[in-house]
Amino acid sequence: RFCTSARLSNQGQYDALAGQIRQQFQALAQRAGLAHLGDITVEICSWDYFASQLAARHALRARWFPPDLPTGYRSLHRELARARPELHQYLYHSGTLRYVPVSDALSPAAQLEALEQRIADNSQFSSVLHGRGGAGKSRLQWEIGLAAQQAGWRVWLLDAHLARPDQLAEALREPCTHPTLLLMDYIERCDSWDNWLYALQAAADQGSRVHLLGACRNSWLERLDPWQTAQLALPDEQPDTVQGILRQRDGLLDFAEVCGGVPVFAV
Repeated sequence: RFCTSARLSNQGQYDALAGQIRQQFQALAQRAGLAHLGDITVEICSWDYFASQLAARHALRARWFPPDLPTGYRSLHRELARARPELHQYLYHSGTLRYVPVSDALSPAAQLEALEQRIADNSQFSSVLHGRGGAGKSRLQWEIGLAAQQAGWRVWLLDAHLARPDQLAEALREPCTHPTLLLMDYIERCDSWDNWLYALQAAADQGSRVHLLGACRNSWLERLDPWQTAQLALPDEQPDTVQGILRQRDGLLDFAEVCGGVPVFAV
């Protein structure tokens, strides 16, 4: 198999290039010890083949060819590739320190399945995690984003202050075979949640499979229409997170590295 970055417009060009390569190998086969090169099958993979294969692997495409996103939009994949964060950011945005759910219903896998169903039903284009401060909203939101990325989704982080809903259509201009998940923490900081709902509806009308997963405190929940935005409450009672972390050997080693080897005691 031979690859070229050129675009070949018809089968004749493929055949001509394959013939040239075959002739070169047959010429090499005339030399001593290289007779085996004469029996060669040539398959040409052009840029069009490469592009079609890459289109089905969005995470890989985003890593090789990072998209130019509007201000306030960030790719989750690029965020994970940044230098190791400080302790506070690590607790929120670690790729290895697993979230400890209160129940199976609140697990990232279960929530991603629910998002997939909402997109398939074309019913609700937004969901919100809500709970008291420190209930684990940001951490669960991040974990759902990681699960979505591992499933092939395109995942973007939205800055509640900077990201504008009227730029969503521009950001979605590059087609994606999998759905797009938007993550916005502290949605109470954005100028207009309704404008995001309008932008999501418009994107869906244009054929985009997109969903916005936000997070907010309970005090802001009354401003949301439950018919438009699915709501998931995180309970006040929390699991034994310390024990959950200690059971994760890989995550614990990363935790120690982030802390610079300084002993950390949690009670």
